[in-house]
Amino acid sequence: MGPLFSSSNIATHLLPVALSLLSDRVAEVRRVAGHSLSELVHCIEGEDQELEAVASHLVEQFAHSSKWIHRQTYGFVCTLLRPCVATDFYASHLLPALLELCYDSVANVRLIVARALVPVQNNQESHLNVDELEVTEKALNRLKNDVDRDVRQAVIFGCGLMLKKRDEQEVW
Repeated sequence: MGPLFSSSNIATHLLPVALSLLSDRVAEVRRVAGHSLSELVHCIEGEDQELEAVASHLVEQFAHSSKWIHRQTYGFVCTLLRPCVATDFYASHLLPALLELCYDSVANVRLIVARALVPVQNNQESHLNVDELEVTEKALNRLKNDVDRDVRQAVIFGCGLMLKKRDEQEVW
């Protein structure tokens, strides 16, 4: 049995619903919408035009929003989309705006950005080019020295967990 919806139907009918729910006032609705969006993006993986439209919408409406909750949602969605899209797509369409949010004035935004960047930096299979890895590392170093204790701890704890996971995998 094939998929229930075609890629074009997903892009036309379902993605707009998920994208609009990312702006909901209720945090749980935004969380579920983010997970739904990542599943939908996974379903349209080969459709570059639709993926670019989604990325463009996310950057314009969320990463560059004047509302801190939208910028925080962007960081959360980037965390969810990282495993769903190709590394070069992530690096060129989503990562630049995510890196800009390292300098956000709201600590909760910087916290989610730190949580989003740690797996990108520590993933050996991420295939980021040297410049992208360097910029990501600089961003994490900046966040590691953030004025907010929770942001600093997210980076330090996240990097420590990722290194521990990597060491365990090398043993086996």
